[in-house]
Amino acid sequence: QRFLCDVEDLVCVDVDAGMKFWDHVGMEILSPLFGTPHPGFYWAAPEDFSYERWPQSQTHIPRDQGNFQYMGAFFGELVVEVPRLTSACYQVMVVSWAKGIEAVWPGESHLNRYLLDHGPTKLLSLEDLWDPRLLGCPPHHSPGHEEPEIHGCAQESPGHQNSSSAVPRGAV
Repeated sequence: QRFLCDVEDLVCVDVDAGMKFWDHVGMEILSPLFGTPHPGFYWAAPEDFSYERWPQSQTHIPRDQGNFQYMGAFFGELVVEVPRLTSACYQVMVVSWAKGIEAVWPGESHLNRYLLDHGPTKLLSLEDLWDPRLLGCPPHHSPGHEEPEIHGCAQESPGHQNSSSAVPRGAV
């Protein structure tokens, strides 16, 4: 109860996802329910998203539905709304487990189904959370170049991260 009185918003960040904040992220991200597009699927067509496609799954999203593949690593909502999201996801998991079904991406599949059904009140920019290793850099092919040039996104070797890899504000 004290937590509900002392805290208004809850932001969930999966620090094991290989992501890092490149810039200040402040109060401007907060809304009753926000989601972040997955950088690896931002330019993909909805039918190419990695949604749960098995119709027997409670998290199933048909190929003709959905606008974004949301990232399970960065989302949030008002603290008073947290029980609604967690309860909905838990109930879906229980039904799926009873049928012997595990979602293709256990956390992210449930979040994507929830956000499709309830619609986030804010969609964060890719600038708020970015990882160039997730194919999230838009390639721009130039004539005469074998490799695509990457504009606004420095390529780096796996495991090597530095602030020069930041996507400048307004570049996406």
